[in-house]
Amino acid sequence: LLETLDRLLDVSRLSTGRIDLQAEPMNLAEVVREVIDGFDAELAVARCKLTLSARGTPTGAWDRLRVEQICRNLLSNAIRFGAGRPIEVAVGADHDFATVAIRDHGIGIPPEQQSKIFERFERGVEQRTGGFGIGLWIVRNICVAMGGTVSVESTLGEGACFTVMLPRRSAPQVVEFATG
Repeated sequence: LLETLDRLLDVSRLSTGRIDLQAEPMNLAEVVREVIDGFDAELAVARCKLTLSARGTPTGAWDRLRVEQICRNLLSNAIRFGAGRPIEVAVGADHDFATVAIRDHGIGIPPEQQSKIFERFERGVEQRTGGFGIGLWIVRNICVAMGGTVSVESTLGEGACFTVMLPRRSAPQVVEFATG
């Protein structure tokens, strides 16, 4: 119930096109590892083996709670739509960006749905275990607010890979953005 309430509050905040960010220096790989540790029970129930790989030193200044929220939403989807199959999480960095890629080997997303899934209240063709269709919209808006992006690559029946790219510079404290 609290998670549902938090999501609805996020929709309200993000719908205004304004979000407060509290940027702090961090190692993205450490934050991702902590989020993954919180999914031990869900991974066990879904019988998903998760592997984490990190390359480079993915450091930067981002809003920790928002980074955790991005990772939780994407991991939750990977478990839901790839149940029983492996999930790979890769964290890396180059000079300008830190990246997190979360790949499942589940049902995949049809090509015509791939651009729509980031819209508010949009749900995939196969709607497993509920959901409001706001998780990916929240992920996209948080990424944009921090100056980053989220993208998806998917083949129907073979799974999906969501990649988040965050700039390694400091994010502003208050950001206004389009909520499209």
